[in-house]
Formats: sequence, structure tokens, C-alpha cells
Amino acid sequence: MKEKGVAIYKLPERLEIVDRIPRNPVGKILKSELEKLLVEKLKKEGKV
Repeated sequence: MKEKGVAIYKLPERLEIVDRIPRNPVGKILKSELEKLLVEKLKKEGKV
């Protein structure tokens, strides 16, 4: 992203690849569920 000229403050802190994005019946992304998955992963890595 730096090569494309993206400002430093816009760069993500971390990029996580997930198998499936949690969605509600309408198709909207469930951000709270996604956050739970990330917190669990960080706990396993010992970063929380």
C-alpha cells in the first residue's frame, strides 16, 4: 500500500484473513461477531 502512495495513517495495523465473514439473515456483516473472532485469536497469541 505504501508503494501506491497511501498515507501512513491510513495503513491498517493488522490484516486478518478469515474463512467466513459472519452475516445476519439480511446479509449485513456482524461486526460484533467479527470482533469476537479477532479477540479470541489475539488471546491465543497472548497479545491481549
